[in-house]
Amino acid sequence: MKEQIQFNHDTDSIASAFGTTSDIIASQLTESIKKFMNDDRSKVSVLGEIMHNNVDYNIILLLATERAEELSVNAAKSTLEKILDKLED
Repeated sequence: MKEQIQFNHDTDSIASAFGTTSDIIASQLTESIKKFMNDDRSKVSVLGEIMHNNVDYNIILLLATERAEELSVNAAKSTLEKILDKLED
């Protein structure tokens, strides 16, 4: 079952838009990173489990959304560069 998040599309703060604060984000991510650094298993899946157990869902969604946006922007830039290269040839 999906968690219900109250999105605020009228704010300039990405944290507020996802129903949290920058202090909460920093605190939960810092705690997760500390736990990961103290764990002998340095696998991404271990970090995922730690975050699942220690970070609110809306913060995980915020991070995933930022990463997806970054990937889409990079893909668009790459496509544009390829088109421009073909036009120059």
